[in-house]
Amino acid sequence: ERDRVVEMGIVVFDHGVVTQKRQWLIHPEMAIPDESKAIHGIGDDEVKDAPKFRELAVEIAALLEGRIPVAYNAEFDRKFLHAEFTRTGRAPSDAQPPALRPDVVWIDPLVWVRELQKYEKGKKLTEVAARMGIALDNAHRADADAEAAGLVLLALASQMPNTYGELVRLQGQYA
Repeated sequence: ERDRVVEMGIVVFDHGVVTQKRQWLIHPEMAIPDESKAIHGIGDDEVKDAPKFRELAVEIAALLEGRIPVAYNAEFDRKFLHAEFTRTGRAPSDAQPPALRPDVVWIDPLVWVRELQKYEKGKKLTEVAARMGIALDNAHRADADAEAAGLVLLALASQMPNTYGELVRLQGQYA
C-alpha cells in the first residue's frame, strides 16, 4: 500500500531458454528509505531521472502477456506489482496478463525449495542458487534475481508436477 517499486526485472523463458531479459530503474515518487537501499543498493540519486511506473506499465504488461508468472517469494512481488498497476488505474482483472489477474497463482520456487530441499540449510535465493550451481553475481537486483528464480525452478522441474493445475494444488499444500 505504501512502499513502491524502484526496480523491475522480467526474464522470459521459452522451453527452458532465456529469450528476453529486461530491467528498469523506476522513480518511486517518494524518498527511498535507507533500510531499502541497504538491501538493493538503489538510492534516490540512481532513480532521479528514471521513468515512473505508470510510464512503463504498458510495456511491462506486454512482456507478461501469455506467461505463467514465477517469482522467488512470489507473494511479495505479486503484491507490489498489483499495487503499482492499481495506482496506474489498471487494477488487476481478468482482462490483464496472467501475472496481473487476482485469481492467478504465481509459481514460487521458494515454496518448492522448502519442500524438495527441506533438509538443506539456507533457503535464500543466493544460498539455493549457489547450492545448485546457478550463477547469481548481482543478487538483489531485479533482473539477476528473476533469472536465478527461473533457473532454480527449471532445476527443480523434474521433481515437480507437469501440469499447472497440479503444480498450483501442491504448491498451495506445501505453502
